[in-house]
Amino acid sequence: MIQSLKNVCIFGMGLMGTSLAYSLKKHDNFNGKITGIVRTTKSKEWIVKQKLADEVYLADTHNLESIIKRTDFLIIGLPVLDAIDLIEKLVNWRYEGLITDMCSTRFELEKKIREKEQKFRLRFVGSHPMCGSEVSGPEGYVKDLYINKLCILINKLSKEDQEDRSKRRIKSYRNFLERNWYEDFILRCRKS
Repeated sequence: MIQSLKNVCIFGMGLMGTSLAYSLKKHDNFNGKITGIVRTTKSKEWIVKQKLADEVYLADTHNLESIIKRTDFLIIGLPVLDAIDLIEKLVNWRYEGLITDMCSTRFELEKKIREKEQKFRLRFVGSHPMCGSEVSGPEGYVKDLYINKLCILINKLSKEDQEDRSKRRIKSYRNFLERNWYEDFILRCRKS
């Protein structure tokens, strides 16, 4: 899968986003472009200076929809409430690329995605990389943050979910992770 990626968008390039961008840039089989989207000019300038993305835009740019729609894989690295807002936009824009996230709080995000998918079905595979650091922001990136780490993939939210909601998407994303950095663990997310 990594060879077929032409334009990966990392929306939210803090510690995890910049670390992922670094890993992609250094990967032997990745020849695509990385588009970064950040909230502050300071982050944008730092990421450009470090050459961690080919293009970097501010999240409040007027042409955000066209920037994102040019990408074939979107990785969301935002706080969960911001991720939910972005998901709503992606549904309205009818984004057709593969989507995953790096959010830690699962249930509300997964629930919102399923509600929004009544309007337009996204190619979303929820995930939670089990890595990180006490340091935050792009300056805290770690070169090998994802090497030999566990990544939890979210298969279904509850018994009511369609069993095959994302079998092909999960298989595709799982292959991408296994060949590149992670071991994975499939999780059925349930409210306790």
